[in-house]
Amino acid sequence: MTDDDSFTRYAKQEARRMALAMQLREATKARLLDALLAPGIARVSVLFDGEGDSGQIEETVAFDAGGQPVDLPAEPLTIQTAKPDGSGPEETTLPVADVIEALCYELLEEKYPGWEIDDGSYGKFVFNVADGTIQLTFNGRFTDVDTSIDTF
Repeated sequence: MTDDDSFTRYAKQEARRMALAMQLREATKARLLDALLAPGIARVSVLFDGEGDSGQIEETVAFDAGGQPVDLPAEPLTIQTAKPDGSGPEETTLPVADVIEALCYELLEEKYPGWEIDDGSYGKFVFNVADGTIQLTFNGRFTDVDTSIDTF
């Protein structure tokens, strides 16, 4: 088998995994928003930061309709995620905070792959529970160089 065959097989497998992950993500989002709505959570703010090939979620805070911080639900959620080989879904049960983090990492990797590489990036996700949206504010860092060469 050639390297081209291996790469082609991997690319097809990854395409299957990504397509399945996108389908499953919608169900995860719906289950998560329902779990947040039940105890009266109106908004969840998630801060992330990364650079130098490392990135992480910095802070996750839930708020009620009055803007006061509240605890995330204690009851874990059972969700489905795509198997690494894309062959189908697998169930996992996680604390709500972990489901939020996993969803944020997945969205970052889909929209801004390599978000943590080199100068990296930082930003915030806002889960608007009532309208069922997740807003991402993304700040990409970069090094800029202004070079001039003058000959006299």
